[in-house]
Amino acid sequence: MSSASVTGPHPCTEDGEKSLKSMIPRLLVGSMDEKNTVIPKALLTNAHEVASAYDHEGEWNMAENVWMAAFMVLKEELGEAHPSTLTCMSNLAGWHQQLGKYDAAEQLGLKAVMMRMDVLGDEHPHTLFSMSNLAMLYQRQGRYDMAKELQVPVVAAMKKTLGEEDPKALMSEANLAITCLRLGQYREAEEMEKKVLEARMRILSKDHTETLTSMADLASIYMEQNKYEEAKPLLLRVMDAKKQSLGPKHPETLASISNLASLYLLQGRWKPAEKLWRSIIPMMIEKLGKGHPHTLTCMASLATAYSNQGQYQAAEELLNEVVQTWKTLFSIEHTGTLSSTEKLALVLMEQSQYQESEKLLKQVIETRESRLGIEHPDTLQSKANLALIYDKQGRYEEAQQAGLLLVGTMSRVLGEDHLDTLSTMGNLALTYNHQGRCGEAEALQELVTQGTTRILGDEHAQTLTSMANLALTYYERAKYEEARNIATEVLVKGAKVFDNSHPTRLS
Repeated sequence: MSSASVTGPHPCTEDGEKSLKSMIPRLLVGSMDEKNTVIPKALLTNAHEVASAYDHEGEWNMAENVWMAAFMVLKEELGEAHPSTLTCMSNLAGWHQQLGKYDAAEQLGLKAVMMRMDVLGDEHPHTLFSMSNLAMLYQRQGRYDMAKELQVPVVAAMKKTLGEEDPKALMSEANLAITCLRLGQYREAEEMEKKVLEARMRILSKDHTETLTSMADLASIYMEQNKYEEAKPLLLRVMDAKKQSLGPKHPETLASISNLASLYLLQGRWKPAEKLWRSIIPMMIEKLGKGHPHTLTCMASLATAYSNQGQYQAAEELLNEVVQTWKTLFSIEHTGTLSSTEKLALVLMEQSQYQESEKLLKQVIETRESRLGIEHPDTLQSKANLALIYDKQGRYEEAQQAGLLLVGTMSRVLGEDHLDTLSTMGNLALTYNHQGRCGEAEALQELVTQGTTRILGDEHAQTLTSMANLALTYYERAKYEEARNIATEVLVKGAKVFDNSHPTRLS
């Protein structure tokens, strides 16, 4: 797995070496005693202040270079095992991670953890901090079980060593909450993040950057549970605060805008979502580079917005670029590669390219089963998409068997009212219809329509799709008045939701 290419000088190049060396005099101002010996604490303070200034301007590559320069000085003057050098090493690993350089981040992060254990001990706050950073890297790589395995003892040790509401302890607990979210442990994640947010608002302030991070994380947890009304005010609050404190082009501001676009996408508001992503992607490329995970994620999300509006060719072209970039810069098994590959498979399915779509999706399922487990929400959703591809090809028996098994598993793992469960039930109902089992299809479609209406409202795209499918089933069963009433309602409400160019259809 190779690291992502980013803009800005890199130490392995001649320009990178010159850039780093040019920073050293600035870092040494006030950091030398009368014998011209480096004062470690003063140098670290200087590095923190200079890097923070670059961070505030969104110049993350330059912030990384500051810590590279500081690390070079401390390693040469004090040796690699000195506590100050290890602090610098850990911070540099964090910046590698922030810029998507996961190989470099893991190599340096592991080294920092092992050396701090040897020098400081297993439960020293600095050791725990390095372990927490390494767990965050595993989380970003989609290695969620490994992340949680590290985070659980870190949270317990930080609370014991620093106190229940120490900012570092709260940060480690917030990181654990997100890992739980990625593992599909929604209730645990929500309870944990609410607790962290409440403590941060009380201890720090409502506008503190860590408080805003908790708001954004809690909004993500709400969105995964389809609690869109709870998520929206949090996302708007974070976006406004980031714009005011950091400016409109800062990477954190752009991330907050992308989060709002994701909410719009989930709500079926595809045009507003598309508009937001189209506005921020050029700025993300400028600030972070085209190969940064945040940029690639936004590009894949924009492709989804295109696809949902029937712009399949545009979606396919964008996703091909995204998938290839993930594979080249990261790995075939990276969570970003898998997610974008699945999106590409669905776009190909919509264009009747079933063999290629099935091939890609089976690759995703195999990898997710081995990395996440057979009952992880992402694995289940991929299997549901494969069942849909079977149905599209007329392989109804395979689709029905897979769909029936999935509905049972999803109901148990996610809950009967989870949108993924309802979507899979809807697909199974379509397969029943294709098999001529209209009575079973009707019973399922009524449940799906009731569920989506309750969760999403009666004007959401997913609700309208389930209503349209129910209308068709009523028609097939000679329930003409019921079919006409629902179809009329779908047409009226669909005119508000769908763009005129969207291929809306009762299927």
